[in-house]
Amino acid sequence: MTKREVAEIIAEQTGMTMTETETVINGFFEVVAQRLRQGERLEFRGFGSFFAKYRAPKDARNPGTNEIVKVPERYVPVFKPSNILRNRVDKSNKKGKF
Repeated sequence: MTKREVAEIIAEQTGMTMTETETVINGFFEVVAQRLRQGERLEFRGFGSFFAKYRAPKDARNPGTNEIVKVPERYVPVFKPSNILRNRVDKSNKKGKF
């Protein structure tokens, strides 16, 4: 499912225009990215949490050439679903909805 498809569903359900809906979705994405860059954790009760996780520098191996490659330290975005979301998805799966 694409962002546009999600926007179409939300626009239909809320009565907002596609332009308004896309603006809200893009604004949401920007706020999440901005806060993660600042090291904040975003928690949406009943849905999950977004946070940035530190990855230490390490040596890795290129499987094609067997060459050692240095991987620099970095922060990666992480999403951790809430138990409520996990249970909703699990129940849907058991009913054969996937």
